[in-house]
Amino acid sequence: CKDRIVSIHPAANSTNNLVELALRRQLDQAEFVSRTAARLVRWQWDPFKCEVDDLSTEICNELCKHIRAELFFSYVVEVQDQTSFLRMVSSSGLTESEKKLWRRMEFGTNLCGVVAQTRQPLVVNFLQTGELNANNSAAIEAGAEAYMGFPLLAGEKLIGTIAVATRQKKEFTSDEISLMSTISNLLATALERERLAADLRKKQRFMDQVLDLIPGVFYLFDLEDFSSEFVTKNLKSMLGYEDEQLRQWGSEFTRFVMH
Repeated sequence: CKDRIVSIHPAANSTNNLVELALRRQLDQAEFVSRTAARLVRWQWDPFKCEVDDLSTEICNELCKHIRAELFFSYVVEVQDQTSFLRMVSSSGLTESEKKLWRRMEFGTNLCGVVAQTRQPLVVNFLQTGELNANNSAAIEAGAEAYMGFPLLAGEKLIGTIAVATRQKKEFTSDEISLMSTISNLLATALERERLAADLRKKQRFMDQVLDLIPGVFYLFDLEDFSSEFVTKNLKSMLGYEDEQLRQWGSEFTRFVMH
């Protein structure tokens, strides 16, 4: 039996290579999304966590590598004199003059301002060959070829915006837009959770200060579980009991303290 020689056309090799490259890129993007989601969850519970601006900058820098963009800028919504505006909190790839120029952005002005005003994603490809207008002029002057921005939403509330741009290619692909959308949603969720947690910590500190001023012992006791929920710090000075003793007593709290 003679050996069979199979000839593969160069075009077939090229197609296979493109398919393999696309699959590898999709796998890399899926792993990036998984790592980012896990990282944001760990960050929420880390008592020594970094600042949220530093975290979002690190994530966006990695995002830019996956979508092949060299510029990114993120904004938060602030209010002054009952007027909402965007304040830049992190960026990469911008010159100092561009940072200064775009440090504050009004709703409805420039591309990021349009994203904030409409609360809708905005993708603009072929910027340099497109029609010049008041909203895209800044991006065109900066040499951007393509732009995409997403609102950071917590339900109906606008937290800020996140955007990327590139001077090296003329358009973003559908996969890159989808990846940007997913990361934006993850960041928005994490930012809102952190805001709520910060508000809760602030209220808790205020309540602790108020309770410490009470001239006596104040405690909350769960009658269903028969456990101590809260006791003011002056318990030791008045009754001689330590916090550790309370935790050990558990349901026996009433027998030791309530007379």
